[in-house]
Amino acid sequence: MTSTEASTADVRAPSILAVLVVKDGAVWLRESLHGLAAQTYPRLGVIAVDNGSTDGSRDLLEQALGATRILSPERDLGLAGAVGMVTDLPAAREADYLLVLHDDTALAPDAVERMLEAAEGIPGVERVGVVGPKVVEWGDPTLLSEVGRSADRFGHPYTPLQDGERDHGQYDRVLEVLFVSSCAMLISRDAWERTGSFDERLESRFDDLDFCWRARVAGFRVLMTPMAQARHAAAGGAGDRPGERRGPRYYAERAALSSMLKNYGFLSQLWLLPLSVLLAVTRVVLMAASRRVDDALELLAAWGWNVAHLPSTFRRRIRAQAVRAVPDRAVRRFMESASVRLPRWFETAGRILAEQRSIDLEEGERPASVRMHAASLARDHPLLVAWAIGAVVAALAFRGFYGPEAVTGGVMPAFPAHPGDFLRELVSGVRTTSLGGTQAASPSLAVLGAGSWVLFGSTGVAQKALLLALPLAAAILAYRAFMRATGRRPAAVVAAAGYALSAVSMWAFSEGRVSELALLAILPALAERLDTAFGPDAPSEPRRFIGGLGVTLAFGLAFAPGILLPAGVLVLVRLVSAPARGRGLLHTLAGAVLASLLVFPMLPDLVAGVGLGSRAGLPDFAALSRLSLGPAPGSWWVAWFLPAAAAIGWGVTGAGLRAKARPALLGAVGGLFLAWGSAAGYLPGPLANAGAYAALAAASMAALVAYGLASVLAGPIGRQAFGHRQIGAGLLTIVLASGLGLQAVAAALGNWAVGPNHLTPAWLVVTSTAHADFRVLWIGRDRGVAFPAPGGDATDVVEAGGDSLRFAITDPTGVTALDLGRGDAGAGYRHAGDVLQELVAGTTSHEGAMLA
Repeated sequence: MTSTEASTADVRAPSILAVLVVKDGAVWLRESLHGLAAQTYPRLGVIAVDNGSTDGSRDLLEQALGATRILSPERDLGLAGAVGMVTDLPAAREADYLLVLHDDTALAPDAVERMLEAAEGIPGVERVGVVGPKVVEWGDPTLLSEVGRSADRFGHPYTPLQDGERDHGQYDRVLEVLFVSSCAMLISRDAWERTGSFDERLESRFDDLDFCWRARVAGFRVLMTPMAQARHAAAGGAGDRPGERRGPRYYAERAALSSMLKNYGFLSQLWLLPLSVLLAVTRVVLMAASRRVDDALELLAAWGWNVAHLPSTFRRRIRAQAVRAVPDRAVRRFMESASVRLPRWFETAGRILAEQRSIDLEEGERPASVRMHAASLARDHPLLVAWAIGAVVAALAFRGFYGPEAVTGGVMPAFPAHPGDFLRELVSGVRTTSLGGTQAASPSLAVLGAGSWVLFGSTGVAQKALLLALPLAAAILAYRAFMRATGRRPAAVVAAAGYALSAVSMWAFSEGRVSELALLAILPALAERLDTAFGPDAPSEPRRFIGGLGVTLAFGLAFAPGILLPAGVLVLVRLVSAPARGRGLLHTLAGAVLASLLVFPMLPDLVAGVGLGSRAGLPDFAALSRLSLGPAPGSWWVAWFLPAAAAIGWGVTGAGLRAKARPALLGAVGGLFLAWGSAAGYLPGPLANAGAYAALAAASMAALVAYGLASVLAGPIGRQAFGHRQIGAGLLTIVLASGLGLQAVAAALGNWAVGPNHLTPAWLVVTSTAHADFRVLWIGRDRGVAFPAPGGDATDVVEAGGDSLRFAITDPTGVTALDLGRGDAGAGYRHAGDVLQELVAGTTSHEGAMLA
């Protein structure tokens, strides 16, 4: 080609204007400028925008580009403002493409040429609006950083790359993706003019997702070409760039919700936004319960930002939807569905199983038996095995709750008909549901109302979700606490399973005791927090620690005010046995003050002891010692497995863990005796709560099991002479294996007191013949068990004729004066006074009477 022909070709070639955005990037800027200077594409111009750098970046720019090609705004405009400032120039309006470039990005010499080839030179691929290169690590170009990205339906970014994945050519083909990084982004003029600029409100954080999403809505393709390569330091994400006010979760969540609000069509938003709210509420609750307070606050702050910016988001939505050229389903093809992650889990499980099989072959042994493979898998991957077994047991145990019917029976709280009723109960002076009463409103009503609203406005679905989620949360939080305490995953898994399958846990679930289930879920996390407060090493971040302790306690108080009783015992135990009493007490008091502020409406009643006590529980020390408070699946003799394993675990706990195990031993013994004292009537009413103390005993026993197993797994027992510790280790294994297996079978049978259509026959007769308003007086001997559904627990106990009689009052709608007997529909109509006389005389076993 002659020089004249080459010159003509250059004129016809598309012009590209590179916009280099700089902010205190002197560390990387020199190499970034060298990369631009070395580009092989001839029609490339460069304009830099210095967003107020103070580290010498301005001097480097002037040396490389000259002062005339540098723009210096009066304030930091971010990426969006900087690029917008350049696009107002005549040179930008005449350019065919914009190349947006960060100051910590260095392009390979042919990167621009290769990106332009992808934009214009691929046969059959039209309307390419955005192209990005293959991005590698700044310091090690063999490590992949980005090959295009996707997002889930809710805008959360997703990358196909694994941590530390090296470049072996596995992505060396042009990929059509949802979005590419703005660190090096080639944008056609048509796409820029039709899509609009970057969203300056996002402050250069995840604005590339929003921009590319809008470009796709406008009908443009987004490509990643591996032929072009860029090194990126990712200074903002790595925390190397000053000015980051919050963590990355906040910026990611903020951009995700903003992108959803702007870029989805109306019909898509009708079902995706409620699901997004549900997902956010669930995550906040789990984060708060697991003491990730900072993460929960960042998520809430991100939602708060979007609420505050709704007017400007709505204006940008109108702009985005006005240029829509394709439906949402065309964009969703490039999104990562949440269900896609499930096969990845199975893939990981399959890889683990393959590793287990290959171990034997590598050692030259004959193929191992199934039993040996199972033992090896359980030893090396206990959490995976626990999840698999737990999923099977839960699927069988909860099989009766999958239908649309409401859950009734036991003492399950009666949820109102509509989510808004929770809010009315919250602001009302008197609450009429079983979740409330005449005492101050609990913040849990607001949580339940919000949960019901996001669950398709169904309080019945929310009721089931709460009932099924709490036992799982108890197991998960117990595992986390025991794992941190022992550092041994198998020990934590087994101890958490024992806790979830203890008699008190299964009793609480069987009767639908939401308060006790919430207490069981929170107690391990609370105990772990107190261990840290009173431990030998001070928390590294006291403010964050106190915040986590306060939120944990507040969550427990909102759903189970009785948690104050075991919490007080935990504090007293640590004051007796812990090394740092002063610091621990100070942190505990600070956390208690924060919790009281979070549940402030309940504070007067809590101080007065209202709502702390409970009359549930049999005054039978033999039953309570195996943590059984009443008839329920799993309350049989097998329930002895946890106390027996705890005793053995204490016996085999090594010297290094004895100090940690001592508070658990005191909590187990103290919890048992306090539970018995509560059920037997030896404690004052506000301090009598057998269920709360039994939960404390269960958590403490499970902790002793964890410490014992951790000592056994640590190894010194096998290197000592045969003696009592070896015998104890063998007994511990036998007791736990048999106990957990039989309790799992009892749970899988699912003979719970609650479930669909579990009201007693007599109550069904009453409600079916209802003609007037009435109240129900439930009367019976003080035996520690609940009245037949829906009577619930006794309200109080009175002395009559030398005998203790319990009573409760409910307020349904029905007929008058029906003696319920034992749930026999044919019991007949009787007067309550006659029933009371017969009860005192001991000549009847009737359990209740209805009064007009």
